[in-house]
Amino acid sequence: IESEYFPDLSTWWANNQVQVKNYELMAFLKKRFPIAEPVVGDNDVAGVETGDSDSSDMLDELGTLDEQDGADSGGAGLDLPGPTGPGWIIEIQGYHYFNKSLSLGGAVHVRSTLLKELERGSVVLPNKSDGTGTQTEFTMKELGIGFPILAVESGQPVLTPVPNPDFAPTTGGTNGGLGEGGFGGASGEFGDAPGALGGAPGGLAGPGSLAGSGPAGPGGPAAEGAEVEPQFFSVKKHSFTVQFVWQENRLTTRVQEREDREKALQKAAADAAKAAAEQAGSDPATPAAGDASETEEGS
Repeated sequence: IESEYFPDLSTWWANNQVQVKNYELMAFLKKRFPIAEPVVGDNDVAGVETGDSDSSDMLDELGTLDEQDGADSGGAGLDLPGPTGPGWIIEIQGYHYFNKSLSLGGAVHVRSTLLKELERGSVVLPNKSDGTGTQTEFTMKELGIGFPILAVESGQPVLTPVPNPDFAPTTGGTNGGLGEGGFGGASGEFGDAPGALGGAPGGLAGPGSLAGSGPAGPGGPAAEGAEVEPQFFSVKKHSFTVQFVWQENRLTTRVQEREDREKALQKAAADAAKAAAEQAGSDPATPAAGDASETEEGS
């Protein structure tokens, strides 16, 4: 993990490739993980701003971005809203082995897990603002995390040998034993003297060494027909580098912002209900409750 401080994050965002990679992620998430209902904090309700302007605001625009100049040339003409002000760019380098399927592995797996959580995820943290330390769920955006990108990825997964933790090297002689003299042969030493592992007669290839004629014992070769563990597994490895923005947002600020959003939503809902009631009352085609009852009595 690396980090770099920027006095103004718009400098990082000005790199066109950063915008292109973030745009690609937003398009991927919109297609693969569509949001059925608006998420509070990411949309405007009744004209009330309920969240900061960030990359998630582009979700509704992605359908028209393809028509912009440069969209067909790798997004060279994109000029998307991005982070401003001081903050940090956090970089994570990693790899994974979830590559059995090309349609689900590689970069797709990174976007579907780590990047998806950085963009839409949340984390439960103790909230000490009320003096109780109640466990409270905060979104990544409330924590100041956003604009994730897959900065670098290795393309096609590469076959890589991985040590097998269950591998146990066999020890024993021709018929499985340590032989007379064991590891050190005649002298039983591990040094350079005769009988040592690297020495003269009595060493690994000498009388009384690992190739001795003693009976088989524990740790010897596996019995005939038994499954032998391989020393290495050959697996497909995908390497990647992820970057994202972090602008510190203290707990007291997060709590206050959440309270302000809830109050704004409640006020917007109340105003909408009041406007609907006034509209219904002023509509001549809609009889009042008293008129409706009189009409029924008269009939």
